[in-house]
Amino acid sequence: GCDVTVMGSTRLTSSSQDRGRIARALDAEGNAVWAKRNAESVSAFRQLEKDTGVPFYTECGALVVGSEAFAKRAAQGVVDVERWGDRLAGRFPFLATNVDDFAALDAAAGHVDPMAMVAAQNAKAQHHGARILNDATVGELQLISGDTEGSRQSVVAITAADHQRVEADIAVVCAGAYTVPLLSASGLSCPPLLAGV
Repeated sequence: GCDVTVMGSTRLTSSSQDRGRIARALDAEGNAVWAKRNAESVSAFRQLEKDTGVPFYTECGALVVGSEAFAKRAAQGVVDVERWGDRLAGRFPFLATNVDDFAALDAAAGHVDPMAMVAAQNAKAQHHGARILNDATVGELQLISGDTEGSRQSVVAITAADHQRVEADIAVVCAGAYTVPLLSASGLSCPPLLAGV
């Protein structure tokens, strides 16, 4: 097994942490990889809530309406697309639709409370033996050599607030939009994203 330390913050640090983050399989950009990943993530939310007792997901559905090509691009085969005809206006009278519109209804879609989701993920990690350091936002990473030849390196994460140092053999940086700035400020480069992501 591995010793795992999760370092993070319990404070809101960006607009992507508001309590209305939409989660749905539908992908308006038409990326099949993301549509599949989105569907898998949404389907895992209820199990994570059950395992931890921490609610974070509110199911409310999502609807894409437009041409057949647009609806199919958004659905990516993950959600059914059909011509609803008059039923669309009947079910959603507040939308300006016409009988030729196609729609993809993702009934499992909803919205996430990101900070509650992080609490659930941390609870699950802690259950499996991870050490959780809340309010330990990483301000800097350093690579240090662990032997005289310099062939073994480790990583030291230094917290922004109190300069606490946490050493690890491997660091997985999951800082969203802050990943590249954190790595750059630490003199490290960010590897290119995987193809298809």
